[in-house]
Amino acid sequence: MTKLRLYSAKAFTQLLRAETRDQEAEGRKALGEVLAFIEREALARSSGQGPYWLGAELSLVDVSFYPWFERLPAVGRLRDFSIPAELTRLRAWIEAVQARPAVRAIQNPVEFYVERFAKFVKPAA
Repeated sequence: MTKLRLYSAKAFTQLLRAETRDQEAEGRKALGEVLAFIEREALARSSGQGPYWLGAELSLVDVSFYPWFERLPAVGRLRDFSIPAELTRLRAWIEAVQARPAVRAIQNPVEFYVERFAKFVKPAA
């Protein structure tokens, strides 16, 4: 799981900090590939019939990974990125975690991340 977080963060940063259109395209592709890997190799193999990472019940894995996904809408605003539509399990997992009252009570709004990430984003040349 640690390597997965490392690859996720690397792809996220690659897209966010891209300085050229080519770098932005590479970052968008890398982040899409990481998300597809999560869908294919993690959620599809682990979650069974439940909406969460390990099945029907929320686990530490869900709680550990969700904050990273909370940041994705900010990248969407700053770099026009969205989770590919075909990643249905990933989208369902995000929705299930977001629907939990405890998560809603502490999650940051998208603007919180946009303000923080905007300083790293340069218009792609």
